[in-house]
Amino acid sequence: MMLSTGLLSAVALSVPVSLGIQIIFASLSVLILGIPHGAMDHRVGEWVLKDRLQKRWIPIFAAVY
Repeated sequence: MMLSTGLLSAVALSVPVSLGIQIIFASLSVLILGIPHGAMDHRVGEWVLKDRLQKRWIPIFAAVY
């Protein structure tokens, strides 16, 4: 993942790319990587906090998140 990001960054810096293409790439990156990653944050929070805080983990996680 880091290698592909670095490679894409190097190519993007060496080749002029229009703003529209940059926006498309950024949008696709968020759609493909960001949304699924963010969709799992509450599950990780539950896994980490539920044993220690019982039912209180939800409002505490929501306030901090």
